[in-house]
Amino acid sequence: MTSPPPLLAGLRLSGRRACVVGVGRDAERRVRDLERCGAEVVTVDSAPDATELAGCRVVVICVDDWAEAAEAARAAGALVYVPDVPEASDLVMAAIVRRGDLQVAVSTGGRTPGGARRLKELVDEWLPPTAAAAIDAMAAVRAEMRDAGDRLPAYEVWAAALDPGLSAGDDDAAAAAVRA
Repeated sequence: MTSPPPLLAGLRLSGRRACVVGVGRDAERRVRDLERCGAEVVTVDSAPDATELAGCRVVVICVDDWAEAAEAARAAGALVYVPDVPEASDLVMAAIVRRGDLQVAVSTGGRTPGGARRLKELVDEWLPPTAAAAIDAMAAVRAEMRDAGDRLPAYEVWAAALDPGLSAGDDDAAAAAVRA
């Protein structure tokens, strides 16, 4: 490894501006990713101006000549992501497996996106479809316990509750197994 790994963290972008610079499949995919997170996405074909960048939290730059756009984005106070150029990026975008609100991220720190994508595919095959229902049930139980003023149990209790939910046959059975 040439540098320390990035801290993987989720950005809450709902209702916040983001910009995607460029056209083509990669730019379209990044727009979809940002919109899925609730971001208000501005798209520009090439180097954005200050007006287009105003209020943007994140700027994804999908052009070969990315340096000018990255400089403008940073000057506007935005985090910069240049796909396949980790040394030019303030953040990395992990390969994500989603089951409802559950997200499992796979990252190589931007060093090998193909490797992260393949590992994501393997995680996707492994993670059962009932995972979202099991996690939702756990979240509901946790909220009920907090509302009642109960002390939350140790990790081992949560793990023992989750495991049968993951192996249940359907969402209702998963929720019932977690609650049991």
